[in-house]
Amino acid sequence: MSGLEKDRIAEFSRMVTESRNRVFCFIYSMLHNIADAEDVYQQSTIVMWNKFDEFEEGTNFVNWALAIAHNKIKQFQRQSGRQRVFFDDSVMQLMAETYATLDIKQPPSERMEGLLHCLSKLADKQRRVLRLRYSDSVSIRDLAKQERKSEAAMVMVLARLRKSLQSCISSMLSRGMADG
Repeated sequence: MSGLEKDRIAEFSRMVTESRNRVFCFIYSMLHNIADAEDVYQQSTIVMWNKFDEFEEGTNFVNWALAIAHNKIKQFQRQSGRQRVFFDDSVMQLMAETYATLDIKQPPSERMEGLLHCLSKLADKQRRVLRLRYSDSVSIRDLAKQERKSEAAMVMVLARLRKSLQSCISSMLSRGMADG
């Protein structure tokens, strides 16, 4: 293997490692299943490597990786038929743009501390909904029935809660968690 090939592999590895959290979180947010998200992430990474010659140096690798992941998610959804709620391309594109701008470089312990603090600020009912969905893996359909809401309304409730938590955590991390 030549030095040029080794440099190319090292550069690809660095870029994939730096973008992993954002790309994986985006995939998981679309599929809501960790095993499926891991599979789609691996497939996306293989495509990234196979198309790395097409990546233009100096452009945004995360955006490029998210576009590939977006396509792999759509392919997975078509093939599996297990996804009940499909997001249209405009929603998926908006979410990809959001994940491209997220700062996911803070140490997990600080983020976890921030999450716990921000969760404590939520109402009991909000924490219960989050626990049922994300800890107990209750489907959106079942959760909507329990809460006497439509599935679309439940998706919006969860999106608002996630956005609220993200904002709270980001605010705490930017303040160095000094004020809480």
